[in-house]
Amino acid sequence: MLQIDRGGQVTYHGPGQLIVYPLIDLKRAALSVRDLVSALENAVINYAAELGVQAHCHKSAPGVYVDERKLASLGIRIRRGSSYHGVALNVDMDLKPFDRIDPAAFRALK
Repeated sequence: MLQIDRGGQVTYHGPGQLIVYPLIDLKRAALSVRDLVSALENAVINYAAELGVQAHCHKSAPGVYVDERKLASLGIRIRRGSSYHGVALNVDMDLKPFDRIDPAAFRALK
C-alpha cells in the first residue's frame, strides 16, 4: 500500500484502467474545485455516451456510474491552487480487488 495525499479515503489502480491526472492551475483556468470535479465527471459521461454507454454522476458521491456501478473514480488534490491526481476510468479490468473496498460515500447511495 502507498500513502498519498489526495481526495477520498482509498483507491485502487490496476490493469484495465485508464488513469488521467490533469494538472490545472485553477485560478488561471477560472475554475472552482466543484467546477473541476464536474468537468471531469462530464468528460467521462460524454466519452461513455460516444461509446453508447449511458452514464451519470451523483452529487453525494463523486465519480461516474452506470446502473449504480462505478465506471470512473475521482480523487482530486489541490495544492497551491493547482490540481493533482484525477480520474480512474474502469475500461476492462478484473473487479475482484474492489471486493475489499467499501467506500462510505457509495453506501450512502444504497
